[in-house]
Amino acid sequence: MIGTQKHTESRTIPFLLALAATGILLPLTPLATNPLHPDEALYGYWASLIASGQDAMLNTVPVDKPPLFIYTLALLFWFFGPSATAARLPALAAHLAAILLMYQLGRTLYHPRTGLLAALVMALSPFSILFAATALTDPLLVAFVLAASLAAARKKAVWAGVWLGFAAAVKQQGVFFVPLALGLLLLPSPAEGGRRRLRRAGVCLLIFAAMLIPPLLWDAARAWRPGFWLQSSLSYGPVSIGPAQLPDRLRGFLRLLAYVTASDALNRLLAVGVPVLLLAGWLFPARLPRRAADWLLAGFGGAFVFLHALVTFQIWDRYMLGIVPLIALLLARILHLPEAFFRGSDRLAVWGKWSVTLLAAALVAGLMATPAQRATRSEYPIGGDHGAFSGAAEVATYLRGHAAANVTLYHRWLGTHWRFYLFRFPYDFRFWQSAEDLARQAAANADGVQYIAFPAWKSDTPARLALAERGLRLQPVFQTFRADGAPAIFLYRIVPL
Repeated sequence: MIGTQKHTESRTIPFLLALAATGILLPLTPLATNPLHPDEALYGYWASLIASGQDAMLNTVPVDKPPLFIYTLALLFWFFGPSATAARLPALAAHLAAILLMYQLGRTLYHPRTGLLAALVMALSPFSILFAATALTDPLLVAFVLAASLAAARKKAVWAGVWLGFAAAVKQQGVFFVPLALGLLLLPSPAEGGRRRLRRAGVCLLIFAAMLIPPLLWDAARAWRPGFWLQSSLSYGPVSIGPAQLPDRLRGFLRLLAYVTASDALNRLLAVGVPVLLLAGWLFPARLPRRAADWLLAGFGGAFVFLHALVTFQIWDRYMLGIVPLIALLLARILHLPEAFFRGSDRLAVWGKWSVTLLAAALVAGLMATPAQRATRSEYPIGGDHGAFSGAAEVATYLRGHAAANVTLYHRWLGTHWRFYLFRFPYDFRFWQSAEDLARQAAANADGVQYIAFPAWKSDTPARLALAERGLRLQPVFQTFRADGAPAIFLYRIVPL
């Protein structure tokens, strides 16, 4: 038995190395070319405050996230210098870790071949690729959730609690995955009774609660109020139960989840295959001995989507990233389902079980190769920004070279970009709420040097009319373009008529 296991493991090494290389290479193009999303720029600004020593505790800014991700960026900025590339390294590393953890989780719950196929889906998923190219919190959250799930599947309650704590220290939504880890700890095992499993679950919860203490102490020590829990509700709006909106919201989240494979054929297979898998496990338990894991993954994933649709969370793609691994595992199980019903047959003996896995892998690779390639060109509306904020870095470079100290820079849509790209430059950043508010502020500061930028998707006409009433106008000074040649950002200087 040990020799067979070692032989199986040795077979997987070349495939894992290929998947690891795929996981690193595919996100590199969008990582290097996509502009920063406003949230990415905001996290970069917070990390710059810490890395520079200007505000190590973030006492001067409202923060709506726990500290782990922000301080990770700060460490990278301290070592490499602040840049968009450095800010995106944690997500890329987390994506690689998620692929390897995906294999280990599938191997632990089912079989190495199941883990390998699930890891292939993760490596080629447009959802995973495009989030790996961002400086958002969610890829690191998912990596920690996978580590917690793996520890729970191996009945390591202490480590499950530790990794869950790290997940919640990256983003509050880490709390949502506690039931998944507990479910994996409670899965039936021949070597353990029910009481022992319950004790393990209790240990996991105690360790998780202890892991929450450091981020909460950090938050309590900060001078800014409110703390990150309340600030998150202020930033993203209050949530409530919205049953009347449930169908539309559910369709919205399901449309986003279609990009996990971005293959109509695989999505249809999932829609039909998951019920078949669950029903087959119930009807033929001897042929599907790990059916409890199937029900747990499908049940948690379905409940996760349903509750996000029922509660009025924003319909954002990042909220669904956490169940991409569950979908990958379920798809791998569905593709191996025929094997369970041909077990012991001459045909299966001739082919060998690895032949079945290789055929399934070829099917996945064939159906997901084009979507993965399209993801590298950022052709799907998921992940970070794909062009709305193109040229923000170039505008900042122009200002650094042409605008002296103490100029006023008005902002509304690009404020986080200016604070990140123009960090430590002595500019007077001013937010404006309406065209009339802008004109009032500009008229009061008419003797100073004043700039304002408009993204191409926002009209500057109301601002022009309001400024004209105050004897001012917009003088074009710089313009950037998107990769397709379309205008991106217009920079103006506000001058007298």
